[in-house]
Amino acid sequence: MKKIFSTLFLAVVLTTGLVAETKMFSVNFTVPFDIHTQKVSGYGETQKATEKITSIGFGLSGVNMFSEVVGLYMDVSLVFFQSLKYDNPVVSYSMKRSDMVEDAKQFSMDLRIGPAFKIIDNDKMFLSAAPVFFCNFVYWGNPDSAIAISGGFVGLGANASFSYFFNSFVGISAGLDIDYGFVGFGDYKKVSDSGATSKHSQFNITPKIGVAFKF
Repeated sequence: MKKIFSTLFLAVVLTTGLVAETKMFSVNFTVPFDIHTQKVSGYGETQKATEKITSIGFGLSGVNMFSEVVGLYMDVSLVFFQSLKYDNPVVSYSMKRSDMVEDAKQFSMDLRIGPAFKIIDNDKMFLSAAPVFFCNFVYWGNPDSAIAISGGFVGLGANASFSYFFNSFVGISAGLDIDYGFVGFGDYKKVSDSGATSKHSQFNITPKIGVAFKF
């Protein structure tokens, strides 16, 4: 757990470190929707299980322009599970955060970075788009027991960020991140055993709204 929060702290420092040179940064409230898919192939057939997860979270985003057109987009967010729907060929069920045992913990940390391309920039509005490298870390379970899942995904995605400013410094922001994690690690890594292969992937859609600041 200490390593997790140390990584989060470092990511926040790196993101906020851009502020002095940033064209725009924002403090965001996020509502991610994730589809986690597990495919097991072997013995001439493939079985698929899916988890559809709704969460809430918060984070920091920054766009640092190196020129009139191109810059750097960075985002770090901490996300907390709210509801889940699970389906596979044998069983399906739904659960909410309130269904988890009292001492259980669940969260994920999402990181995004990529080149930002400015589309609109004037006294009132700022709009940019960015292809991104995506990485997240997911933790489910009770840290005091052996029942825990930890791991995550690496992949690619895209971001669109829009801000409307009330004056030369502060305004409101809205954005959308779309990510596909196709390489799993930890408990989500690809596993081949006894002629069967299990592979995980994750598709994320994350709308966000927040307070924007311009320098």
